[in-house]
Amino acid sequence: MPNFADASETVLSFVPEVTWGTTPPAAPAFQVLRFVSDNLVGNRTTQQSNEITPSADDSDLIRLGEGGGGDIAFELSYDPNLQSLMEAALRKTWGAAPAAGVAQPMAAGTEKKSFTFQKKYVGAADIFFRFPGARIGNMALTIQARQPITGSFTTLAKGYESDDAELAGATYVQPGGNPVMSAPEVATITVGSISAPLYFTDLSFTLNNNLREQPYVGDVFNAGIGYGQRQITGSLVGYLEDLGLYDLFQANTFFALSYEIEDGLLNKYKFEFPRCKMPQGQVPTPGNNQDVMFNGGFQALRDPTAGTSFIITRTPHA
Repeated sequence: MPNFADASETVLSFVPEVTWGTTPPAAPAFQVLRFVSDNLVGNRTTQQSNEITPSADDSDLIRLGEGGGGDIAFELSYDPNLQSLMEAALRKTWGAAPAAGVAQPMAAGTEKKSFTFQKKYVGAADIFFRFPGARIGNMALTIQARQPITGSFTTLAKGYESDDAELAGATYVQPGGNPVMSAPEVATITVGSISAPLYFTDLSFTLNNNLREQPYVGDVFNAGIGYGQRQITGSLVGYLEDLGLYDLFQANTFFALSYEIEDGLLNKYKFEFPRCKMPQGQVPTPGNNQDVMFNGGFQALRDPTAGTSFIITRTPHA
């Protein structure tokens, strides 16, 4: 009987690179990622030949370039391996893990981080796909009422490789076992100077590093993966009770936004956008037997005092 690869047994991991596009050659220590799904794939750019043939057939399909990458979906947990990818998304480093109960903020910066991602499929023979030179382009997080908190990372890589064997000396750093965080565990939500309690059904954001491939003459693979301008946008959907949120939209004024999440073991994340504007604010009437909701969008901007547009604070349980 065939022993086909089973998605439920997939091991997704990554190892930081010292040199962009080069997997550490000596005993790479892969960090295993807790994840829900991925679509990391190799990408090939081709073009049909324009040669004229008397037979009216295509004469060739020309290989022009190679790349790789894709999305990784996850459920939010207080996990050091997941936090490594948060660092890459924010282009900054937390540093050594903080002591129990000590809050450690990390503001978005301009560091350049890259990884080799690896997918291992277990079957009759283990199958490996690797994506060297991968950078984190997007980080998204979605909080919806009565749901686990979900997110995704989008990667762009130099290329892709396949193998049927482990890399020499490879080891694996297993993820932690802290619980998945959920919407009921969002403890504090602050929007500007609004003092009344706010009741949201949806809080989400997307950080986009605007990555770009850097192809060159002489190879099908990229010479590099470039960073662009960081853009952070999000949405706020909440029950309409007063004009507090709508006034922020209408006045086109700056405001701070933050929310804190605490798991069942008292590990915490705080997501903070110190200076935002609200380009969208709508209050449609949906019809009978439905609540009236405020649908707002926000964009995070650089705060001159904080010197950044985004801060993530992690606090391990005491």
